[in-house]
Amino acid sequence: MFAISRRSLSLLAIALQVLAACAGTAAVDSPQDFLRALYARYDGMGPGAGIDYAQPAERQRYFTPEMVALIEADAARAAAAEEVPVLNGDPFVGSQDWDISNVTIAIAKSDDPDRTTAVVRFLNYSEANEFRLDLARVSGAWRIADIDWGYDRLSAVLAQP
Repeated sequence: MFAISRRSLSLLAIALQVLAACAGTAAVDSPQDFLRALYARYDGMGPGAGIDYAQPAERQRYFTPEMVALIEADAARAAAAEEVPVLNGDPFVGSQDWDISNVTIAIAKSDDPDRTTAVVRFLNYSEANEFRLDLARVSGAWRIADIDWGYDRLSAVLAQP
């Protein structure tokens, strides 16, 4: 008969929990799931909800390192000049105020497994919006490389002096 010690069972249980956590993360982090989780923080939540991209951890969670560097440079430039940053609204909804509803997300087919484009549509105070988000996989997780609001791009706004 095969006997397993309590210590072995405990180690096995811990190993299974770690594997389950890793598997759950990999399965959830598709471009669709990444954006669905992001926009769930806005959809139907009204002003005051959303993501505080001014917080370093939030910037790093949602943007590529290159975009994080541009956002931080804009904030530092503004602080040094005692001015408002060029990016002075929420980049995810393209506005300073919002009442988001009816969010839909479509992911484009891509030949590159680490890059894709998404189209996000929603109503903001009943006005239709359609944004294109360039996504890149960074260390196995999806991040936003750029946002095209239809009238301007996040990277172009942040490149302004």
